[in-house]
Amino acid sequence: MDQVTNYLTGQWWIMQVFIVVFTVLTVNFVQRRLLNKVQKRLKLTATVWDDALVDAASRPLTLLVWIIGLTFAAEIVAARTDAAIYKAIDPIRDVGVITSLTWFLLRMSRCVEKNIITTMFRRIERLLMLLASWCVCLLLSQPPS
Repeated sequence: MDQVTNYLTGQWWIMQVFIVVFTVLTVNFVQRRLLNKVQKRLKLTATVWDDALVDAASRPLTLLVWIIGLTFAAEIVAARTDAAIYKAIDPIRDVGVITSLTWFLLRMSRCVEKNIITTMFRRIERLLMLLASWCVCLLLSQPPS
């Protein structure tokens, strides 16, 4: 029993990495479910910005959660080993955060553009229907010749 306790005490970093990865999985699951629920509620609003914000954030936020979580787990492993590859953890995290932010901004602009165009076409369609109804009313109100 002492051997098992000694082994587990010496290998505590493996359990820490497992806990970090499990936490990342849990946070990712919760944030996706939360964004889906928020997205369903925001579809009912008339503004185009809120829908675009949630649509644009979903995938980049998932990437961000994974990058931060995995680089944190890699730092735990790096503390136990002297491999040179672990010196790349900070630059990888920096590039990942910048990539996620850039991806979010690009998706946000595309979503806003799409939502504005869709809203504009709906309004034009309503206007054309109103104009067509008005023309029909005018034609029907003309006395027969």
